[in-house]
Amino acid sequence: MKKAAITLYAAASAALFAWFYYWAFYLAPGVDEKSILDHRFVVAAYAITWVVQLSYLSWLTAKWNAQKQ
Repeated sequence: MKKAAITLYAAASAALFAWFYYWAFYLAPGVDEKSILDHRFVVAAYAITWVVQLSYLSWLTAKWNAQKQ
């Protein structure tokens, strides 16, 4: 159960990063790149924030499970 939770957190952070990466770097046809640049930085900031938070949560879970034993 412990390893499953850590694996789930790692998979969730990887999936969120991939999803944000897709939205940040792949434009729809006909969209001006200059108008979307600010949006890309916001999406990248959110992606980095979520990945860091989920990684920290998985690290805390691993430490907490190690102390319970």
